[in-house]
Amino acid sequence: MAVPARKNSKSKSKKRYKANSKIIFVPHNICKNCGAAKIPYYLCKICGFYNGKSIISIRKQKQVNR
Repeated sequence: MAVPARKNSKSKSKKRYKANSKIIFVPHNICKNCGAAKIPYYLCKICGFYNGKSIISIRKQKQVNR
């Protein structure tokens, strides 16, 4: 079995962990129907359109001023 030559410090261990735990960037496109940001190849959460076609109908909620 391999035996470590020296003890690894906490900072070395944390650096090794953080090198592989990166934040994943999700690219965004603009919806052609409403102009909102959306994930590519997904339907728009705001208007329900995908590839220029209405897939689902989304009800718009009325804003109540109080």
